[in-house]
Amino acid sequence: MPTFVNIVGYNGTGKTTLAKRLEEYLGFNRINGDAFRLFVINEIAYFKDLDLSHQNDRHEYLSPLVVQYRTELSLSLLRAGENVIMEGSGLLKSYRELYLHKIKQQDPKTKTVLIVCKIAEDKLADRLRLRDASTQDESWQIMHKAKENIFEMPTEDEADAILIYSQDNYDDIKSKLKDVMEAA
Repeated sequence: MPTFVNIVGYNGTGKTTLAKRLEEYLGFNRINGDAFRLFVINEIAYFKDLDLSHQNDRHEYLSPLVVQYRTELSLSLLRAGENVIMEGSGLLKSYRELYLHKIKQQDPKTKTVLIVCKIAEDKLADRLRLRDASTQDESWQIMHKAKENIFEMPTEDEADAILIYSQDNYDDIKSKLKDVMEAA
């Protein structure tokens, strides 16, 4: 039976790094919305000059497209019996409920795991500041504050397992994830 893993957390908390490591270790299919987001920005005139570092009205139109892309691709892979890691997305419980409900509706036996990436606030600020260092831009503060106000921690009723990744417990995450996958 397939396993669906959704890695959530703020920008800069290590979601992509963790997803890549787990993808390599477990052989999962990794779904990242960044490539799709860039495709839309490069190919669709309305989004061509969209600056991803600053929230604006067009983000509201692009975000649901990215969620739909991730969800439908995940469902297709899970239908084929493949394991999936979906990185990003899931700041809001209502978004997570949409795709987790569809996954369970498609196949109630699919194992679902939410991994929350957490990092100390001062380390997170340093990481985000480094991302903008080349432009001397402080847009990370705006984006982080916007997301900080809307992130909803997962609750036990959302998935078969909820794991917390803190940058120093990778082996523990691997072990717990394997346990979830092997549980009958």
